[in-house]
Amino acid sequence: MSIVVTPIPRLIDLAAPAFTLGTANAAGSAVTAVASDATLLAFDTTLPDAITFGQSGAVGSSTTAARRSHAHAMATDPTTAAAGSSLVLIGTEVASDSASLTVDGLDSTYDSYMLVGSDLKFSTDTRELYMRVGDSGGIDSGATDYKYAFHYHRSDAAHTAVGSAGASYIFVAAATGNVAGEGIGFFAVLTRPGDGTTKPTISGFSSDYDQNSVFTTAEWGGVRDSVIVLTQLQIYPQSGDFVTGRFTVWGMKHA
Repeated sequence: MSIVVTPIPRLIDLAAPAFTLGTANAAGSAVTAVASDATLLAFDTTLPDAITFGQSGAVGSSTTAARRSHAHAMATDPTTAAAGSSLVLIGTEVASDSASLTVDGLDSTYDSYMLVGSDLKFSTDTRELYMRVGDSGGIDSGATDYKYAFHYHRSDAAHTAVGSAGASYIFVAAATGNVAGEGIGFFAVLTRPGDGTTKPTISGFSSDYDQNSVFTTAEWGGVRDSVIVLTQLQIYPQSGDFVTGRFTVWGMKHA
């Protein structure tokens, strides 16, 4: 007896998948079928946006997804980096037997600047710390170009005030020792942009140990007594060099 096999006709043609990703379920209308080993389009090759600080969120409208191993670039511009900070580094100088430390790069970008001197130690004992400003032509060292006011308090309860209506520098810290543990640190603010219309005024605080291991803290301020297109700041000891320390300047963002 012979067996006759009658093939079952194929009723539906197989088609490429046309599924899409969305935000809600929806019934399709196509009458075609897909094979079990078909490839489903779920991912695209679009490069994700770079992330920047303060960037707004977005719902998005893409109908494909990014791969699980995708990565967003991070902005490297310090003005947009995701540091969450209102301070932008302008420059920093590290002492190494240096007669002075100068930071340039100030301009009209920021309306105020923060100045910090840290771990400053002199090669010569019992010396003061001074500051000057400068423009594109260099540091101004005119004999009477600055005015300053300086008031300090000491751990031995002494206190006094000094000032000048015509000096070649701004007074930052009183006579300081240079043996182990002695030195200076200060914090100050320049309260105008580099191309400001007012005379450049700097106000700050300093702390130091003197040659007698007496702790001193001071409030001080100074001004370059005429308008200048200020591009740089300098600190230097009364004499000798900086053995150690750092001088750093940041721009202070106002928005």
